[in-house]
Amino acid sequence: MKLSVCFPLLWPCLVLGMGIRQVSNDRPVLEAINGKKARSPQLTPDPEITLTYDNNGETYATASLVMNQPAVVLGDVEGISSVHCDGAGIHITFDSPGTFNYGRSWAEHSSVILITNHHGNCDANGEPGFYVTSNIEQNEVTRVLTASVDKKKLVDVASSIQASFSGHQLDQQANMSFSNPSIWDISYMNAAGQVFSDNPSLIGLTEQGYFYTSLSYSGYLDYELGSATGPRSLYLDVALTSNHGLPLVLNATMPYKGRASVQVGYLEAGAWGIPGILDVRPALTYEAGAEVDAPAAMVAQTNLTTVLSDGRARIDLVTPDQTASSGMWDGNYGSGVTIEPSGPVRVAPFLSLTAAFAVNVTGLGEHFYQAIRGSSRSAYDFQLVGGGAGDVCSRSSYGYTIEAYNLDGWHRTLLDRQDPYTNGCL
Repeated sequence: MKLSVCFPLLWPCLVLGMGIRQVSNDRPVLEAINGKKARSPQLTPDPEITLTYDNNGETYATASLVMNQPAVVLGDVEGISSVHCDGAGIHITFDSPGTFNYGRSWAEHSSVILITNHHGNCDANGEPGFYVTSNIEQNEVTRVLTASVDKKKLVDVASSIQASFSGHQLDQQANMSFSNPSIWDISYMNAAGQVFSDNPSLIGLTEQGYFYTSLSYSGYLDYELGSATGPRSLYLDVALTSNHGLPLVLNATMPYKGRASVQVGYLEAGAWGIPGILDVRPALTYEAGAEVDAPAAMVAQTNLTTVLSDGRARIDLVTPDQTASSGMWDGNYGSGVTIEPSGPVRVAPFLSLTAAFAVNVTGLGEHFYQAIRGSSRSAYDFQLVGGGAGDVCSRSSYGYTIEAYNLDGWHRTLLDRQDPYTNGCL
């Protein structure tokens, strides 16, 4: 005899979180936008500078730095025609006598920070170069300034960084802005036939599944370099749509009580980096499985699906009470189970989604590394008490957690909700 039941349900569930994993180095390396294409000449050294980065024409990030002394972003100077670095220092060629005269005024400062920003051989691996001048020689005939310099790291020349992960505005609601540096559309079809089991008594087999996730995020970081107290501000605004399901076949060859699951993918996309300044790395994992209590051999087929249409959240690592959600976090969850032969069996299938964001300021002597980890879990519990369809009962539960932490051991739970199973099986 075979028992089949299916229960759809509208279910509220926050599906957000983060988990740190080793991620691939295959990510965009953002290129500096040449400021002279869009702004007036920036010839006067200023301790407050802005670096804007994009990838294939899409703006990903803007980093505002407060320097320890006046600085010039050479890529923003309209009158510079070339920049070259060698053992003698930095050679800067101007395209006119007028702009050369402005440039030679840099020598009036005791020292200036020259930021090469992806010019020629001045930077390794695309990193912006921070050079502190000790002397500037001038050649009016060739319109070349040659600066004797000492190359420094970001932490040596800046006192603070404010970085916005921004781009074209997609939406705004409840003080939450969403931008497309990071629209992450994933369609993933799980291959059928994957075997999983942690006990010879139970053999699990995946059937054809599907996973679709669309994620957009933006964020802001305000960090005083060298601070022992952490960032002054760090938050992420996240918008998420998800649709996934994975049928499983569970074959208990003998009495079995335990839990079996399969991780159906570790998906990475949307990771990017500003060399020498900032790394942002998101990732997703899905897990499907079931808790089984079978006093005799049986075969169960489960089919748990989840649809999340429009969920939004602000995740604040510095001020946790500002963490909040909005939009439609109500998901459409459904589950079915087939058990053969019928008997006093319990099968509780579940699906979980875990997401991860890591933010790393890479230009520090001691690495700044902040992360958020969280996961959601929706589950159904089917119990067949006797041998007939009238003896079946079901109940459901869900929960989510969002945690923040860094590599120094700092940890904080931002949100935590774990609801017990609903009544239905006593």
